[in-house]
Amino acid sequence: MNRRSLLAGVGLSASSAIVGCLDESDEEIRRRACSHAPDEADQVSHNVTQTRFHFLREQHAPLTLVTEHDQIAPRIDPGQREHGDVDALFEGVSFDEHAILVWEATEHITTDNVEFLGVTRPTDQELLAYGCDYRLGGGGQEETNYSFVITVRVDETPRQAELRIQNEGGETRTLTTAH
Repeated sequence: MNRRSLLAGVGLSASSAIVGCLDESDEEIRRRACSHAPDEADQVSHNVTQTRFHFLREQHAPLTLVTEHDQIAPRIDPGQREHGDVDALFEGVSFDEHAILVWEATEHITTDNVEFLGVTRPTDQELLAYGCDYRLGGGGQEETNYSFVITVRVDETPRQAELRIQNEGGETRTLTTAH
């Protein structure tokens, strides 16, 4: 075996080993992005409904806190009612015992993943929610809109809410809303 062949073989083996180390499974990527989920014991009782469309008017932020029935109708974009019965998302909610968070997220269909992880109550006046987003694979460009309607059981009406969204790189962005 000549020296050139030997060096080429060693270089190819080394680069294959490095690429193998960098290759992560989808579950490892998800785990890294969603690692900041609150412990079950710290969470407050909540229910999550996910739609495949945005339904809030454009002037509303991607995170909205609703604490009274009369706050719902002015926030719903009438053009989005064609997607389904938006009002049914709020039916039967007693605002004496609940508050609602609406998180509107967008993802690229074939690569992005968005998940709601949980909600805690650091103070009587505040809700702290957790989400994650991460990218698997390459290239999809078609966008899909999601709305997470999170009904949270509360003893006292919160005045503000915060949502911390972490990505697979460990970067966190925070959405905040006030009542």
